[in-house]
Amino acid sequence: MSGEYRQYLFPLDHPRLAGVRGLDPYAYREVASHGGTFTGDLVAGWRPLYRNEFRGITEDGTLREGLYR
Repeated sequence: MSGEYRQYLFPLDHPRLAGVRGLDPYAYREVASHGGTFTGDLVAGWRPLYRNEFRGITEDGTLREGLYR
């Protein structure tokens, strides 16, 4: 069972990884924050939500009460 997740990862020689291979977290942040990159496009949808007040956790739009005190 161990390692079964690897079937979902890009191979190490995949072109999508070539531009980020060897970068430290700070350098990766600069590259990955731009549109057209996997991470940049993923995070673009979250950016408008950053300034909203945190109200709780949901998986279907209904806040789950009592998870944390």
